[in-house]
This record gives sequence, structure tokens and C-alpha cells, in this order.
Amino acid sequence: MDLLFVLSFSTAILFLGMHRGHCADIIGGEHSARHSRPFMAALIGGKRLKCGGTLIKRNWVLTAGHCNVGKGDEVVLGVHSLSKPGREKQNFHITNVYVHPKYDQITKENDIMILQLNRKAELNRYVQTIRLPSTYEDVRAGTQCLVTGWGITENTGQISDTLREVNVAVVDRHTCNDRNHYNSQPVVTENMVCAGGDNNQRNDTCNGDSGGPLICGGIQRGITSFGREGRCGDPQFPGVYTRLTRDNLDWIKKIVFWGLSREKGTTVVLGAHSLSKNEREKQIFQVTKVFAHPNYNSETLENDIMLLQLNRKAKITRAVKKTKMPTTYDDIKAGTQCLVTGWGLTENGGKASDTLREANVTVIDRHICKNHYNSIALVTPNMVCAGGAKKTRKDTCKADSGGPLICGGIQRGITSFGQKGKCGDPQFPGVYTRLTKDYLEWIKKTMGRNLD
Repeated sequence: MDLLFVLSFSTAILFLGMHRGHCADIIGGEHSARHSRPFMAALIGGKRLKCGGTLIKRNWVLTAGHCNVGKGDEVVLGVHSLSKPGREKQNFHITNVYVHPKYDQITKENDIMILQLNRKAELNRYVQTIRLPSTYEDVRAGTQCLVTGWGITENTGQISDTLREVNVAVVDRHTCNDRNHYNSQPVVTENMVCAGGDNNQRNDTCNGDSGGPLICGGIQRGITSFGREGRCGDPQFPGVYTRLTRDNLDWIKKIVFWGLSREKGTTVVLGAHSLSKNEREKQIFQVTKVFAHPNYNSETLENDIMLLQLNRKAKITRAVKKTKMPTTYDDIKAGTQCLVTGWGLTENGGKASDTLREANVTVIDRHICKNHYNSIALVTPNMVCAGGAKKTRKDTCKADSGGPLICGGIQRGITSFGQKGKCGDPQFPGVYTRLTKDYLEWIKKTMGRNLD
């Protein structure tokens, strides 16, 4: 790592006032116990605190979309006091900034951003990642949560030198929008959470707390977003937080996956038969861009499709050719014979194959497939089920994902999922993303916008 990109944090942070507009510091709280919140990140620009954030992966920080940070700004982990030097502190530079593509400065919708750091943090007792939700239910009114930050402690005050925290109670969204509160200016949507002091206490976030976490039951459920300027701690205007919904969590996963792919230099090999042998026909490439479908749902596996852009064009040879894509959009009839290929497992609990394998599978009626999977998985019109004819055990399995479903010489689907540990089981045939009209148009648009 080039040490020229690492600045010392031994210099003092300037305690300058911040306007409330979007930024949000802790009102009515107390000093956090030293290093009791090891997931907290201080976002620094020009020796000033700009926002808070949380460490979600060793080199990824989650914060608010409105935070005015950019490449070259600093992220400091292991911080309790902003001004005092400490061996616990780890200093980083921001190398990439990902603001949610649907962030709206007016409505405050999708106020979420991810920062990629220039190296991985060292995890220890002072620096840890925060827990993100594994379920997607709303945060109920009355839920007790914790907010933390270095923001101002009075509406006209200065930011706090040390990390502070306070307990807040979630406020019913309808109450938050009524005439006695925000009066729908702006509208507090289902993608947001209101929270403030219980029993008219002045507990709240304020200027300088933006990007910090709303923690409920030890899990980050939101990101400090906004409040009424000059009214921090006012029960009429509780703090508003971006809720970590399923869509937001899926977006986070996509961005981090893309970043990790670029970081690790994911390799694509064309013209391969054996994975282990040196074959002259092989052409090796690096992935330069990853385009996951914007509506991919990791829970239902709907829209399970992705494009990878390579660092150069492939040379078309006898061993390397393009797949044929559909030119019509009709569904695939039950009983259609198709071909699947891959290097995946040849039996449950086994190992991946060194050489490319293939099998003939038969398309299964979608209604029958739905009954097979019942409540385990949702089989939609954007999917195709296919398995062994007459109860043969022909199927795709682990590590075959992403490979083609080829029917009549044309790729009609992409290997997506099956029941774990049940490859080849006629009760749980393989499920494939069907190349529908919408997906084919998305492929064309994405490739058209990203031509060299």
C-alpha cells in the first residue's frame, strides 16, 4: 500500500458548526464508554468532522447519501476522542463513493451511501463491524433504539469531541406525518423511521450525527438522515432515519460484491475444458465492471441475472464462440428438451468437476414446480423449472450457477437455484432465470451504455 495516501490524524479536528439542513449530534445523551461502539467511523474532510458512519465490512463504511464526502477524504476507525491521538485509531482514505442511484435531495428518499476504503481495517477490540438486519420487517412504534455520534449537543452548540449516545423510541410513522409533527413536509415514507425522546424527553440526533446508526436490539436498522433545522430535541420533530429495507440491503450487497470483484481481480476463462490443465485454447480475462440486475432480490432470487464486462474483447475461435440468444419472447413449454452445462458438483456433498460436463433436462410445468417447492421458494413466470425426465437424476448443482439452459441451440435461461442438498431430487428440479423480453432488453441497454 502506498503510504503517501495515509495521512496522520494526530492533528486537531476543527470544531466548526454545521447547518442542520440534512446533518444530524446527540441531544440529551451521555458520553459513550471508551471504545464501547467499535463499529463507529468518523468521516473527516479538511480536518473537520463531516459525518458519522459504520463499518460493515473491513474496507466498507455505510453512511448517509447527503454526507458531503468524496475520494481522498479520511475515515477514522477506533475513535473515541476526535482531537486526542490514540494508538487505537486506524486512518483510511476513501477510494470510491457509491451514493444510492435513487437518492432524492428534496424528498430525502434513499439517503444512503457506501464508502470503499483504501485498505482493509484490522479488526480488534477497538474496531469491529456492525450487525446488519437479516430480516426485513418494519421497526415497530415504541421500539427502544440507540443512536451515536459526535454531533452537537445543543441546537446552537459545537460538535462533541468525544463519542456520545442516547436512547430513542421509534415514533409511529402516521404520527410523524401528522399536522402536529412534520405535516408530510417532507413525507416520512415506509423507507424511513422516526425516533425521538420517550415521554417528551429531548433525546435526539442533531448536526454532525448524519450517517451514524440507529441500533435496535444490537442490530443497525437505520441511518441518521434528517430533522427540522434548529429544532433538534423538539418532540414535534423527531429524528428521521433511512430504514435498512430489503431493497437497501440488496443494493448494499450488490455494491460490495462489485467492489470485491474488482478488488480481487475476478478472472474469467473462455475456451476451457479442463480447469486444471494448461490448454492453448484458453483465453483469460479480468472483470472490470459488474452489472447486477437493479431489481435482484436475494430473498426470492427474482431477477437473478448479472453481466460482467471484461478488460478486452475475446478472440472468436473454434474453442471460443458467443452463445445464441432468443429472438422471440415466448415461454418454454413443459416437456421441452434442453441442455445444461457446467463444472459443478456431480453429487451432493461431492467435489466440483475438473472437466466440463453436460446433461439433458426436461422443462417441468411451472404449476407443478410451484407445488413441489410449496412455501420453500417462489417460482415465478420469470423462471423455468427443469429436471431429469422419467425421474432420472439429471440436474444442475452447486457451482453450476450462472451457466446456460440451452433449448434448441438457443440459451433460454441461466442456472439459478435448487433445494440445498437435494440436487437430482425429482421433487426439487433445478430453477433457471428465464431470458424474458424484459431481461433481454436490459442486457441490450446495459451493453449499449458500456461499449468501449
